[in-house]
Amino acid sequence: MIGDVHARSVSGQVEVSGLKGALMATSSSGAIQVDDVVGRLDLTTISGAIKGKQLVLTEDSNFKNASGNIDVMLSNDPASLRFDLKTLSGRIEVFDQKADKQIQMGSGSVLVTGTTTSGNQRYQ
Repeated sequence: MIGDVHARSVSGQVEVSGLKGALMATSSSGAIQVDDVVGRLDLTTISGAIKGKQLVLTEDSNFKNASGNIDVMLSNDPASLRFDLKTLSGRIEVFDQKADKQIQMGSGSVLVTGTTTSGNQRYQ
């Protein structure tokens, strides 16, 4: 699928795969699963995990989760990315770097912003 997608769920999982374009997805109560996406991501959930694999971020992207984990596998060259990640309660892992509350790293052109209130974040 080529183009921009806006997906919203009040109660239930959002699943998107095979997209080339921007994805804006929100879920009040349910996970967000994205696979094989090339583009910009803006993913938000109140309660539920954010998971993704085979993701190529081409523009600044945001991951936000109030209660649940963020776990994504990025296909980008790590040198092309920079990270600004925060959590109130949880751990953060970016490739092999680990932190408890906050991490800012990298100098690439694509900014990855991640925020969790209660949940871990892992980007690999």
